[in-house]
Amino acid sequence: MLQNVLCKFPYLQLWTNMNRHNNKTILFVDDVKSIRTLVKFFLSQYGYTVLTAATGDEALALYRTKKSEIELIILDLIMPGISGKKCFAELLNINPKAKVVIATGDTEALASHLFRTSNIRAIFQKPFEIDELAETVRRVIEDN
Repeated sequence: MLQNVLCKFPYLQLWTNMNRHNNKTILFVDDVKSIRTLVKFFLSQYGYTVLTAATGDEALALYRTKKSEIELIILDLIMPGISGKKCFAELLNINPKAKVVIATGDTEALASHLFRTSNIRAIFQKPFEIDELAETVRRVIEDN
């Protein structure tokens, strides 16, 4: 199953920019524990602090308490409990300027349609490559 999510190990120069973003915090929201674990591990290799949440409710609680620290939210669309779409709307109610990247197993066209008028910074179709995700994270965080 894990190979279906992260289809390829990133053969990037992980260490060259590892500490570049060491003061930046990302909230990664996905209901699959193995995905949360791998993404947290790999993004931490790029120097990020990664908080994880398994549900939309958990993500909202974390964001409410740590929103001043969190630079970016990476959000799965399909989760048990509240949907990614509803979680996204609540995140924007908390902070209308929140930076959000969508990572979903749903089709990119559907995700794009759902969020056509919102401020989504990027949409990733699962499986995704971690180096591509890391580059997008870097770009989104640096884009003020």
